[in-house]
Amino acid sequence: MKKKFKIIVLIFLLFPFTAEAIDWESVFSDQSKYFFYPSLPTSSDTITIRLWTGKKEENLLVSLCVKARDEDFVKIPMKNIGESSGEVYYVWEAVLLPSPKKRWYCFEISDKLEHSYWGIGGKSKELSEDFCWQIIPDYKIPEWVFQSVFYQIFPDRFADGDKSNNVKEGEYEYLGVKVYTHKSWDELPQNPTKCADFFGGDLWGIIEKLDYLYKLGINGIYLNPIFLSPSNHKYDTQDWRQVDPHFGGNGSLEALVKYAHSLGIKLILDGVFNHSGDWHYWFDRNHIYNTYGAYESRESEWFDFYTFKDWPGSYVCWWGFPTLPKLNYGSFRLRKEIYKGPQAIAKVWLSSYGVDGWRLDVPNEVGVGKDGNAHWVWKEFREEVRSVAPQSYLVGEIWGPAEEWLGGDEFDGVMNYWGFLEPLWCWLAHKDLMLNSTTISSEEFAQILTRRRNSYFLPAYRASLNLLDSHDTQRILSLMEGDREKVRLAITLQFTWDGTPMIYYGDEIGLTGGKDPDCRRTFPWDTSKWDGKVLKTYQKLINLRKNHKAFKEGALINLLAIQDEVYAFGRVSGEEKVVVVLNSSTKKLSFSIPVWKTDIRKGIARSFWSEELINFSSGMLKVDMPSKSSEIYFLSR
Repeated sequence: MKKKFKIIVLIFLLFPFTAEAIDWESVFSDQSKYFFYPSLPTSSDTITIRLWTGKKEENLLVSLCVKARDEDFVKIPMKNIGESSGEVYYVWEAVLLPSPKKRWYCFEISDKLEHSYWGIGGKSKELSEDFCWQIIPDYKIPEWVFQSVFYQIFPDRFADGDKSNNVKEGEYEYLGVKVYTHKSWDELPQNPTKCADFFGGDLWGIIEKLDYLYKLGINGIYLNPIFLSPSNHKYDTQDWRQVDPHFGGNGSLEALVKYAHSLGIKLILDGVFNHSGDWHYWFDRNHIYNTYGAYESRESEWFDFYTFKDWPGSYVCWWGFPTLPKLNYGSFRLRKEIYKGPQAIAKVWLSSYGVDGWRLDVPNEVGVGKDGNAHWVWKEFREEVRSVAPQSYLVGEIWGPAEEWLGGDEFDGVMNYWGFLEPLWCWLAHKDLMLNSTTISSEEFAQILTRRRNSYFLPAYRASLNLLDSHDTQRILSLMEGDREKVRLAITLQFTWDGTPMIYYGDEIGLTGGKDPDCRRTFPWDTSKWDGKVLKTYQKLINLRKNHKAFKEGALINLLAIQDEVYAFGRVSGEEKVVVVLNSSTKKLSFSIPVWKTDIRKGIARSFWSEELINFSSGMLKVDMPSKSSEIYFLSR
């Protein structure tokens, strides 16, 4: 017994250690360019993968753990290639041979005393795909998307450029209500809505305001539906080959695309291909056309475009709305009409009019008959559309986890409700997507946001639209109950986090609005009604993002999370090192940020907002943060 005790004491004296010897705070990797290259590998590219570890451990063993589907993990030893440029870390590197297969990877780190894995959620004792980053070869995303700041427009409410094409009072009835155009642009939308009230916004109005958007810094526009439809929202398409005459007709779209492109602005359309409207001539429940729609005759040439449970009155429709009969993609002729034929709807607007892509409405509900989740439809769609427009952007409206749509053969990205908006709402507004009350701490916020970012192949996350609100939600200022300081925190995160920022029209001048239809108010072009401070915040942050690579392609490193009040993270691209700090509390706070994690120990921090300079050393930056404020610091030696 004494002999064993002496041996244990001797080992402790020779190898003093704590229960956790490896400095896990100093371990970092992600899929930004420095740590994963090339960012969008082909199946014939070798891939370089890197990892940072602390310099305290001299005898680490580091391996890259890689697997393909239905295969076991293979462990590849990583080589220590020396110190990082800031001399804070050791850099480990391994090279993966080319492969056409989707793969998963994480890291194995061990020394004489400890052995663990490190992946998208940090440290783990278990090795599994769920813990790993993905590698998806041959994922083609247009480069222009990563450089974009998008602006979403609900056309009827943005600007009226031609009053002669406005809906006339009583021009037709929709849902039993006579349509009309509001007498004043400043009125509120009819609430509750029958979708039959119009304001006169059109594509000519958007053309008139393109210079405003250009000066704001916008270089991408997403339009809500513009095709012929009886409603103000136009998600009930009557004819996909006609831009609604009340919006200016096909010629207005041609003019809009031409002028937008001259300003360097891309334009994508809303593709509502899960269902048509019941006014569509394929269906024609209201007997508008001389042809026979599926509702009118079993012999209709479009009968198999829909699914009838008991013809004609009982049919599959979107969420039970009889005005929105669901399309049946079991019909080859439907697929040919929508995307497969040489003059297919999804192709012709891109090839003949120069439109730059599609935002695809409820794509998870598309399928055969009443079924959804028909991934094969979107695989075919992508192949066909890209055959005529290789640089087109395809983005899906997915509200939940979207990994299964982001495999490189369906969408480039998604509307990032799950991966960005929901965590932000939970932290700042204490509401989830369903507006249920909820509270999460800053640490939980950092973990959720980072884990959701890492759960996608990073280029797909970066090609996703990071939004604060949309035509389907409360506006951000109303959600925050008028708290402009909190809104500024949200905007700051939107433009400094990974992903493609998208502004919902009017947010930049402080437009408010509750749930649909109140969130679809008109844009107030009277500048005396604008919130100049909010607008200035957007202008500065748009310019910041455009001019600094760190926010578009840099590594993203969590630095600090304090209770439910403070979150700080770093963005690093080469020698450009930026720290973003958000204080959501109602009081002034002082604290120190471990900026050494961005690979710098001593230097000067310059405030983006105030230009104030702060000296820091020992890798810690001490800051004083006013209540509900943000800071962006550029670090230099």
